[in-house]
Amino acid sequence: MCIRDSFYKRRVVKISSNPTKAEQNGKNIYYFRKLGGIGSILMILGSFIPYIAVFGIFMILVALYGFSKIFNDKRIFHSSIISGIFIILGFVFVIGYGKYNITFLKVPIGFVNTLFFLGVISVAYSFELMYRYTKVIFYKVFYMLIVFEYLFIISAKYFLSKSMYLLIAVLIWVVLFIVLFIAFFKTTDKKVEVQDGSNGTR
Repeated sequence: MCIRDSFYKRRVVKISSNPTKAEQNGKNIYYFRKLGGIGSILMILGSFIPYIAVFGIFMILVALYGFSKIFNDKRIFHSSIISGIFIILGFVFVIGYGKYNITFLKVPIGFVNTLFFLGVISVAYSFELMYRYTKVIFYKVFYMLIVFEYLFIISAKYFLSKSMYLLIAVLIWVVLFIVLFIAFFKTTDKKVEVQDGSNGTR
C-alpha cells in the first residue's frame, strides 16, 4: 500500500505562509488532536465496555477527516473509511453466522481473514500518511502494533488458552490506543511535510 518516497518531490514547509490561515490551521490541529485523543481514551475504555468504542471510532474518524483537510490529502480519511468497511463486513460474517447462525452468512474463514487483513492494511496506510506529514513516530508505532495484533489474533488462538488469549489481546488493545493518544497529543502545528504530485490529492 505504501508508495515509495522516490515518487514524491518532498519539501518541508510551514502549514501556511499566511499568518491568519496559519493561526486558523493551528487552532484546527489543536481541536482535531484533542478529538482524536478523547477518541483514543474511549477506545481504551471500549475494551471493557464495548459500546463506548463506537463513540471512540467516530471521534477518531472525525479527527482524521480534519487532518485530511489540513494536510490537503484525502487519502488519510478515505483509507480509514475503507478500513472500517472491510472490518465491519468481517464482523457481520463472524457474528451473523457464529452467534446467530444465519446460514447465508457462512463463508470460509480465509475470506473473513482477508477482509480483516484489508482493513488492517488500509488503516495502517492512513496512519503512515499521518506519520509522513507530522513526523510523530507514535503514528508509525501505532500502525505497526495494529498489524502485530492482527497477526496475534489469527495465530495465537491455536496455541494459547482462551483466557490467556483474551487477556493478551486486551492488553495489546490498551497499549495500542495509549500509543495513539500520545501520537495525537504530540501532533503540533510547527511543521508539516507536503508531498507534491501525490495522486492528485491537491
